[in-house]
Amino acid sequence: RRSYRMLRAGGRLVAFGASSVSTGEKRNLARAVPQALPMIRGFNLIDQMQESKAVIGLNMLTLWKDRGTLEPWIAPLSELIEDGTVQPVVSDAVPFDQAAEAHRIIAERRNVGKVVLTP
Repeated sequence: RRSYRMLRAGGRLVAFGASSVSTGEKRNLARAVPQALPMIRGFNLIDQMQESKAVIGLNMLTLWKDRGTLEPWIAPLSELIEDGTVQPVVSDAVPFDQAAEAHRIIAERRNVGKVVLTP
């Protein structure tokens, strides 16, 4: 909600990384809705229209399937990271040979931010 309030007219808040609400090979709406509701509660479509703001969802796998690459979406973000405009929150940096530990950190929800594998 804080991020939404920081938007100016024309701004977009992008939600991604919610794959945990849909498990299994087939989507199960009955199972996903209770998990997804807290994410969308408080975002009123009429308010968004009046304020010219938007909350949108992003599924990276869908983008990958459509184009076979994420480059068109990653490139502008990479520039913002490089110039310091966007500062990603990194919870843990784990050596690649300890990838299992990185998975444990995520599975046990011990991270606040991203878990990054390093060489």
